[in-house]
Amino acid sequence: MKQHAHKRILIWSASYAPVAGGLQSIVAELAKGLQQGGHTVQVLTNRIPSSLPSGEIIEGVAVSRLRFFHLFRSVSSVKDAAMALYGAIVFPWRLFQIIRIMRRFKPDVVNVHFPGQQIWFLGILQNLFTSTRWIISLHGDEILQFFDFDGNNPQQSVREKLSLSQKIKLNVLKKRITKSHAFTACSSYLMEMAGKLYVNGKVRGEVVYNGIDYTDFVTKQPRLISHDYIFACGRLAYTKGFDILVKAYALLPESMKKRYALVIAG
Repeated sequence: MKQHAHKRILIWSASYAPVAGGLQSIVAELAKGLQQGGHTVQVLTNRIPSSLPSGEIIEGVAVSRLRFFHLFRSVSSVKDAAMALYGAIVFPWRLFQIIRIMRRFKPDVVNVHFPGQQIWFLGILQNLFTSTRWIISLHGDEILQFFDFDGNNPQQSVREKLSLSQKIKLNVLKKRITKSHAFTACSSYLMEMAGKLYVNGKVRGEVVYNGIDYTDFVTKQPRLISHDYIFACGRLAYTKGFDILVKAYALLPESMKKRYALVIAG
């Protein structure tokens, strides 16, 4: 079997452990797996909440945190305006900090997960670090937020009414995807939706499904409740469709509902 050369990989994620969530779990497993495979891995992530340290080691992986802001954002309050202004003011300093991290770490690959605030920096960084390979990994809402899911449009095209800041963000995101050396999506559906952002409906990417650590299921855990139940877990947002689950459960015969409770966690 051909042995792949060990790489220095910087994973730049919108969020990371100890913050709990799907993205954080998947990226943490990826970081640990790559490191166990002999690669040198460092994580760069958003410092939210701000009480988290700027740097630490988590399960053997070095983590650096910086507080990122959107360069353009919708403004509907004084707080929004203040955050937008602050984000623009600190942008040069954040860019300098990222450059310093990259020059010290010297990554062969930068893997950007859930591109959000990262997109404002990527164009400059890609031009500065031309020998580095840039990979963008999509996880869902960073793409789906631009689509209409009100049920009136089965084709799920890009929403007609996007604010100016959303239009700017969408155009920058599309450009960064096409300018990256590679990009992945965690499902065929998400890859299809990413393609719909473009006029020709096609983008060159690869579907890489999220992996799991089977050892988490070796030890049997106590049940949440004593009798059988249907369990759903996810971020409690409208786009996750929990309302559909509740309505569907309500349509079950009473005998089924007595046999199976519905448990939702998020």
